[in-house]
Amino acid sequence: MSSLRDFKIYLATEYVSPTTGAPLGAGASGDYPSRLRRIERLTQQQVEGASPDSLRTLAEQLGGDHVVANKLNRKVVADIRVALKCYADYLSLRSNRSGDEDGLRELGADAIVAELERIGFSSTTPRKDLHELQRRALVIYVKRLTAHQRIVIQPDFELNYSRLCAIPGVVREPILSFYHDPSMSRFPRRDEGGTEAVPYGLDFDVVDSAALRKLVHALDAITADDGFLQAATPLEDPTTEKQQLHKARVGQGRFRADLIEYWAGTCPLTRIQIPELLRASHIKPWSKSTDRERLDPFNGLLLAVHFDTLFDQGYISFTDEGELLLAQALGAAERDVFGLEGALPRLSVDPRHLAYLAHHRAHVFLGPIPPLG
Repeated sequence: MSSLRDFKIYLATEYVSPTTGAPLGAGASGDYPSRLRRIERLTQQQVEGASPDSLRTLAEQLGGDHVVANKLNRKVVADIRVALKCYADYLSLRSNRSGDEDGLRELGADAIVAELERIGFSSTTPRKDLHELQRRALVIYVKRLTAHQRIVIQPDFELNYSRLCAIPGVVREPILSFYHDPSMSRFPRRDEGGTEAVPYGLDFDVVDSAALRKLVHALDAITADDGFLQAATPLEDPTTEKQQLHKARVGQGRFRADLIEYWAGTCPLTRIQIPELLRASHIKPWSKSTDRERLDPFNGLLLAVHFDTLFDQGYISFTDEGELLLAQALGAAERDVFGLEGALPRLSVDPRHLAYLAHHRAHVFLGPIPPLG
């Protein structure tokens, strides 16, 4: 497969920057896919999974495209052209490697739609690029113009990601990230780096109808859990309390999604990539933050559950350079159990993290002196 998700992972792990001689950081590796999605929406030309030659041609055309030039400044156009050429090189590299890595032939878009209708889903008028289907509270979109990851489900299901990936015949990349499309009007929105928030979800493939039915059965079982998916469903005549609950849940989901995208679905300290074992940690505590700070992805870290607890309770913190700080309240036994004795990766710190980290060190971190009592 050759999705923008794969491309982002490649940039953060294998790519060698001609400027630094190293892979891109967490933030920069997400910038390239964002640029490509932006030009895809602007030009209505398929970018994800396109041929390397067509991408290079598009990059050259953008240099003299007056329509694009009138909508974007020259610096943005130049950045998009760099991203297109880099993505083309990546696709060429992938094509030179051994054939399809998963060895599976996925079910086509028309077959997916037909099977969903067969098991009770009703569909709206299909768009050229997207088909919307619904059965009770469950909404599914089917991508019509891409070769892979055609089934898109609500992002709430991220909390059951590993369970869904374990279904036989369900195909998904191992590292979690999200698919964005402005046409998915029934799904929650998040800021993808553009001028406005874009609906997002989780995209999958299935190898046959049996796998699709198993996936839908699992989604139904999760949806049956009281209250699930309500954050993505319009409220009818809500009370003030329900409105507040709805806003809080949507905000928490968007905050977690932003951290998953920024940190490439990986705990920066442990490299754990299992979503159910990762927590979206506020650096400046939620209770002390303004509404804007509560949703700011730079006020957050994506940490494995044990590091999340240590960080939340003030037993660890980080310097402005990303070095781990340990409170003396942690004895040798605790440090050994939590894996704190050995060398841990340095946190990749953006300047926008600094004020939040300073607050955590000053007001949450237990510091070098053991607490009294």
